Amino acid sequence: MTPEEAIKIAIHCFGVQAEQEVCEECPVYLESGIACREVARVAISALKEVQQYREIGTVEQVKNQKENLKIAYQIISDYEAIGTVEECRELASIVEKAERNELAKIIDEWLKYQKIGTVEECREAVEKQG
Repeated sequence: MTPEEAIKIAIHCFGVQAEQEVCEECPVYLESGIACREVARVAISALKEVQQYREIGTVEQVKNQKENLKIAYQIISDYEAIGTVEECRELASIVEKAERNELAKIIDEWLKYQKIGTVEECREAVEKQG
């Protein structure tokens, strides 16, 4: 049964329900043995359900949302594997301190070499000794 057919039957049964309890000449009742009252109750329930689904979105929209959620969960999982924000901050602080220490060592070495002299000055000194 198509939605259009279901709507047509529901409209018919709502009309009959307003006038009488059961319509024994009704094609729905004759075909199925279901009273218009029951058809009307089921139709109302189905229409409410359709309305809820429409509020959620189209099938395509729901599929897109599902795919977006998968991507989001993967990103969260990747970040959780790295560590918490606090752990990352702590690690960044350690790296920064290590870089500063390494830089300080390089500057110290450079200052020592600067005291010795330039490469040319060192060559001249070696040549004078030899």
